[in-house]
Amino acid sequence: MIMIKPTPTPLPPGTPYFILPDGYGLWASTDTAIQYWHWLGEAQTILQLIIVIFLVIVFIVTVVRWVNVMMEEDSKR
Repeated sequence: MIMIKPTPTPLPPGTPYFILPDGYGLWASTDTAIQYWHWLGEAQTILQLIIVIFLVIVFIVTVVRWVNVMMEEDSKR
């Protein structure tokens, strides 16, 4: 005879960690951000370059640290 496990009972709805105000909207600040972006003019390219360089550096540092952790774990074995 095959025993079938009982179906788990559903949990009650959870409580949120924080509550967003009713006036909050995800896209509420996009108009202002676009205005600031256009206001930068020629500095847009420089800002993009700085952001890309920063992201590349963060990626490289993260990968190097991950490789070092893996090598340390491998040397312990």
